[in-house]
Amino acid sequence: MTTREKWGQALAILGGLAVLVGGIDPLDGGVVLFAGTALLAAAAFVSPADRTVQRARATNFALAAFGFGAIGVLSSGGGVGGATGRPLFWALLGLPLVAGWSLSFWGRGSLRWMNWLGLLAGGWYLALPLLVLRKSRTNPHILWPVLIALAVFGLLTVVGCVWRVRQRRPIAGNT
Repeated sequence: MTTREKWGQALAILGGLAVLVGGIDPLDGGVVLFAGTALLAAAAFVSPADRTVQRARATNFALAAFGFGAIGVLSSGGGVGGATGRPLFWALLGLPLVAGWSLSFWGRGSLRWMNWLGLLAGGWYLALPLLVLRKSRTNPHILWPVLIALAVFGLLTVVGCVWRVRQRRPIAGNT
């Protein structure tokens, strides 16, 4: 194994773990998630990966960078809704961060162990809306679109990871 391949593996492991940890709470962990997608993209360019994998990881990084930047700009201006004067739909600008997160687990060039971690992370996003609903049964101000978006991203991540794992499974009879 060459030095470049070792560096690529190290960057991929650090990036994968950062994407997992940062995705637990993408608003507060956005910096870690952003750094993780950057490390995964760097790993694709350092190790001998084909061009499609490099483009896919660069796209995941670009999505995360755009979403992270949008959340940062909106947060520095007081956020959305309420007294800010900005409607809630401006929060949709942060969705590319979560899309980059999800694609890091199951997109082109994803590592097999990332597919398995993605199942856990997607399950977390499926459980989050249920936890919020359980804690706020009496709150009439539940943001249903946010809870639905979390569940959809969780479901997409789980389905994408299952699809990627099944795609890599050896077919019976073909040895």
